[in-house]
Amino acid sequence: MSQPPFQQPPQQWWPPTGPPTPGPPPRTAQPVHRRAWFLALAGVVVLLVGIGIGAAGGSTPTRPVADDTSVAGPARATTTVTAPAPAPATVTVTATPPAAATAKAPQPAPAPAPAPAPAPAPAPAPAPAPGQTAGQRNALGSANDYLDYSAFSRSGLIEQLEYEGYSTADATWAVDNTGADWNEQAAKSAQAYLDFTSFSRAGLVEQLEYEGFTREQAEYGVSQTGL
Repeated sequence: MSQPPFQQPPQQWWPPTGPPTPGPPPRTAQPVHRRAWFLALAGVVVLLVGIGIGAAGGSTPTRPVADDTSVAGPARATTTVTAPAPAPATVTVTATPPAAATAKAPQPAPAPAPAPAPAPAPAPAPAPAPGQTAGQRNALGSANDYLDYSAFSRSGLIEQLEYEGYSTADATWAVDNTGADWNEQAAKSAQAYLDFTSFSRAGLVEQLEYEGFTREQAEYGVSQTGL
């Protein structure tokens, strides 16, 4: 293997320089013990400076606090957040109804309404006396028929029977044996007159007396009508 031909490096031209100027003499290295003393002194200075800075930072200057009453700062907006109240617990109480009575006490029966007083039964006709005549029996039947139809006084009924042709004796006997209540007959007669027309008390009493009722019977009959 052949080597390349040798080439001569190009020559460099420098500007001409004068003779070297003399410089400062070279510094000699300091001894080791002087360097250690310097380092220790520098550490003490740094330590003192650090202590001074720490003391200065620890002391806080006291600023006068202005009275709250003299200067009132702007009021802070207060936001009230109302937390929803917890729902009350629902307690279900089931009341146990008392056991129903197996048998109800019997209710007292209502008192029956008082029955109206029965109307007095008409007095039975007296049994015919022994030896009663046919005229008397007929007069008695006619007298009862008249009393069932209308009200009569004793004397008025006798006159009516006489008008029918009965003898005074038979008519009187028949009227006395009817068992009629002449006070009640006076009351019925007074009411019949008032149903037909108007009367004063004195006028009605007088009318009943005209019909054959006694004064006492007429007064009683008119009083029953309310006059």
